[in-house]
Amino acid sequence: MKKLLLILVLAVICSNVARASDFDVAAKAYQKRDYVTALTLFFSLADQGNATAQFNLGVMHENGTGVVQDFKKSVGWYRMAAEQGYVKAQFNLALMYEGGKWVKQDYILAHMWYDLAARNGDKFGTHNRDIVAGQMTSAQIVEAQKLANECEKKNYKNCD
Repeated sequence: MKKLLLILVLAVICSNVARASDFDVAAKAYQKRDYVTALTLFFSLADQGNATAQFNLGVMHENGTGVVQDFKKSVGWYRMAAEQGYVKAQFNLALMYEGGKWVKQDYILAHMWYDLAARNGDKFGTHNRDIVAGQMTSAQIVEAQKLANECEKKNYKNCD
């Protein structure tokens, strides 16, 4: 029994090391502008649920880096990462809602995602949330805060 437990623990550790090294290789490939390698590895990691890889794919699609620029795909990748609590994705998703990039412009959802990003430590989340609040009514701000609270309780799943 102890041998089986040890084998399972080692397997988990090795798989985490492999994932970390895959991410490092992807990040280095991206920095070297080897976008084919970066995309291949980021897609593989994203399919395994890696929020950082999902976020990076969102950035690549938003900017058209190594892929055709596609805000709709970018929003999808950001949403996947944001639903895992990935702060940078929450912030970028808020930016998308604020600017209406391939989503309907929605200050309530922008406020909600900025607020969640701020709660999770993003230093610009509060600033941007307050700017968006200047475009909203008091009732809309209350609704956005309510949605943020509900979203947090649902662990960021199905929030918009």
